[in-house]
Amino acid sequence: MRAAPLLAAAALAAATTTSMARGEDPPGPESPRESAPTELAGWVEGGYAGQALHGVPAGGFDVSVALGGRKGAVEGGFVADYLHAETSYGIASTSFTAGMFAQLRVLRRLRLGGGVRVGAFDVARVTNGGSLWSGSAGLFGRLSFDLVPFGRDGAAGVYLFAKGSIDSVDTALYQGVLGLGVGL
Repeated sequence: MRAAPLLAAAALAAATTTSMARGEDPPGPESPRESAPTELAGWVEGGYAGQALHGVPAGGFDVSVALGGRKGAVEGGFVADYLHAETSYGIASTSFTAGMFAQLRVLRRLRLGGGVRVGAFDVARVTNGGSLWSGSAGLFGRLSFDLVPFGRDGAAGVYLFAKGSIDSVDTALYQGVLGLGVGL
């Protein structure tokens, strides 16, 4: 009687070891080979940008590119961003940032995401025409809505987006962008 459970356990171990040796997946609810493949993902986008530093508003434009991967409803990768803005008095500022992003398709056409970034920030001096450079580090959040989806399962397309960020440049630098993009 005691030998029957031991023989059953030995037979199960032998069957599992043999199937693994042949390259078969052990039995389970879902085999990794049946899951969604990882696809190339990314975007090119641009739009109107506003920012505030020390409470002084500025307006301009933003251009962003991203490249990464998509698996199911989740995307992630690297993003680079360039923003140029000017105050109503003509004082210019420029920022370039690079970082990592992640976003999730929460509805068929709606994506929600964000990330972390580091970069450089430059603002023109008021007194002598020079500039003040500073390193920056911050967080951003983004929301996009597909206007014209295309590609496999509508994963790519032309979309409307809104992005907001806060960066540290010895004080808080707030930036917001509203624009259009094309996603892979």
